[in-house]
Amino acid sequence: MQLLLPSLAVSALALALPAFAQQALAAPPMPPSEGISLPPPPTVPAIAQQAPATPPPSEVPSVPPPLAVPVVPQPKPPELLNWTVGAGFGWNWGALNPSGSMLMPGGMGRLPGGTLGSYSTRYGPDLAQDVEPAFGLFLERRLGAVDWLLLQVRFNHDTAVDDSTLERKLTVQSTSGDVELGIRHVFNPGGIVELSAFVIGGAGYSSHSRQDETSYQATPQSEPVISIFGQQSHIRSIGATAGLIFERTLLDQLALRFSAGLLGASYFTEDSAYGKQGEEPTKSKDHGADFGLRFQPGLELRFSF
Repeated sequence: MQLLLPSLAVSALALALPAFAQQALAAPPMPPSEGISLPPPPTVPAIAQQAPATPPPSEVPSVPPPLAVPVVPQPKPPELLNWTVGAGFGWNWGALNPSGSMLMPGGMGRLPGGTLGSYSTRYGPDLAQDVEPAFGLFLERRLGAVDWLLLQVRFNHDTAVDDSTLERKLTVQSTSGDVELGIRHVFNPGGIVELSAFVIGGAGYSSHSRQDETSYQATPQSEPVISIFGQQSHIRSIGATAGLIFERTLLDQLALRFSAGLLGASYFTEDSAYGKQGEEPTKSKDHGADFGLRFQPGLELRFSF
């Protein structure tokens, strides 16, 4: 009997619990009480992040500033000037190149080592024409760093008169001109004294005349008799020459140049006529060639641009 009572109580409780739970779920929610406010949730203070403590200045290691690299300006390369013009004088010493012709090519090479245009004569040392200077104009155009194209034009006119005696008057005139084209190569560009070699060739023309006037009297009472003997030659020539040039810069674009033709060759033809005045002149033709060593110095002033 005692064992039966507890079992019945447990069974009754198990049956009552589901019914109670269904009533609790079905019951409407209780309305909130009016006038009662709930306190806000507590605020959690933010934890401030502290910066690391700066060590005292005495403990900070001193780091030297980076060294400044000096900027060295690069030198600008010199500007290459492409043109030069010049003018000067030269001498043509034909005595170094004897020839069988009455009017012989006096060697080629004036300013710089020119080719043609001046001829010496066999009229005697008192009227030698081959030591007279020739005037020239020159133009150069740069082809490369050390090579130049040469162009030169020269002209020369000489007149010599010998009237030292009353019985004789001798007049000799010579006119010449030539045009030449060539190449110049510089061995040490920018040097204190530039050294270069050249080869040049061209064509020339020259004209020479001689008039020998003499007077004499058969008797002291007679009228003087005047005799005039004339001679004239026209020479056309072609040729080439090679030599050296020394050039020294004086100012920024101004230079002084010394040149000399040392080796040359030429070919010429000559038409000449001679005779006494009033008579039929005697005419002749001649030609010849010249090759060999020579020395024809020249001096000129150059301007570059």
